[in-house]
Amino acid sequence: MAYANDIRKFFTKHMVNENLGTICNVHVVHADLSEYGALDEKCIKLAELVATTVDFPKTGKIVTMPFELKPKMYPYFMENEEFQSYKSEKILGKLYCQVIDANDKEVVELKFVPQDILYDADLHIPGSTNFITDAWSHKCSYGGQLNGLVGLYKVRREEEIVTGHIWSLP
Repeated sequence: MAYANDIRKFFTKHMVNENLGTICNVHVVHADLSEYGALDEKCIKLAELVATTVDFPKTGKIVTMPFELKPKMYPYFMENEEFQSYKSEKILGKLYCQVIDANDKEVVELKFVPQDILYDADLHIPGSTNFITDAWSHKCSYGGQLNGLVGLYKVRREEEIVTGHIWSLP
């Protein structure tokens, strides 16, 4: 029977040694740098390390990143600001460039012209004026998120975003 202290020790050991994401990112770097891609021997070694890391909860075997596999530069599409970056000529780098270029060229915004909205007095609830500031904050947040989605999906109308029925795609 496992005791709470044993569970705490295992959990903290697991959290301290959790480097799956780091190993996977290094795999991407080496695959991008090599003419052999993911079949490069460094990538194969990293894939083995990933498999061992994933099995840590079962085996307790700790994986450390070999110093010689730590990259000195990252492809710019990984947006790693801690290291020097380089322009990738592989597919991920090209796709990244196309997405960035598309976003720079086509920023679509919802065409909204604020108008005085008629207020239906039958909908008035006593005390509702206490919530106007909070409601306005939520309305502005909704508008910002809506504009972001409109730009992301290149649609023209709020109804398309809300319903998921997109009919104005270019």
